[in-house]
Amino acid sequence: MARFFLAQFLAILLVWVGQDQHWWSWYTLQALALLQGGISAFLGLMLGGPRWWVPMHLLFFPAVVFFMELNLPPLLYLGLFLVLLLVYWGHFLIRVPLFLTNLSTARELLLLFPVESSWTVMDAGCGTGSLLRYLAYARPRCIFYGTEQAPLPWFMAWWHARRMKNCHVRWGDFWADDWRSMDLVYVFLSPVPMGRVWKKALAEMRPGSTLISNSFPVPDVEPTKVVRVSDRGNTCLYVYRLPEVK
Repeated sequence: MARFFLAQFLAILLVWVGQDQHWWSWYTLQALALLQGGISAFLGLMLGGPRWWVPMHLLFFPAVVFFMELNLPPLLYLGLFLVLLLVYWGHFLIRVPLFLTNLSTARELLLLFPVESSWTVMDAGCGTGSLLRYLAYARPRCIFYGTEQAPLPWFMAWWHARRMKNCHVRWGDFWADDWRSMDLVYVFLSPVPMGRVWKKALAEMRPGSTLISNSFPVPDVEPTKVVRVSDRGNTCLYVYRLPEVK
């Protein structure tokens, strides 16, 4: 996150210096905002930031200029900030956006569960809990747990699952969860924490249990199986079977 704001600051500084030195023969505020977005995207990559930050760099400052020109009431911005805080609280610390599992992926994931299974399953970072509820209805003999740190998605997940006997949602940091009793752990995070996720799985999960990652593979670890989902995003499920004790 520090690299994101460093790239933004350097781009603003470069555009400001260029304007002062008349590097730009013509400009408008909107054009300078777009120029700043392009420079910050380039600098972000040069500083080693992830590629999925590029659209954020491109749109961040132009969006600031756009909303400034609307002259909206200040309380509206405060309200928007509070909503974003409730939705994304904690996500910026672990550098994981709020991703929701689509229905096509949920169906493919369900096929990895034996029909008569009685597994204990964890969705680490469960968001609004839509995947948990789908799986819990389809596999009533299994027990499902979800952890979510952002307040608003957690409340939505907890509220909808509160009467389901085989689905339990906790508010907190999934890194603090104990995975020793889990037969399967599902994650849909980002490339950043996947190495740490694998270390936690190796340290805590039982031999023969399963870790499944949506879209983001564990670096330098060959998955046991890759399931390709027929959806618009060509989603892949990376399945890792924890090694048996020899």
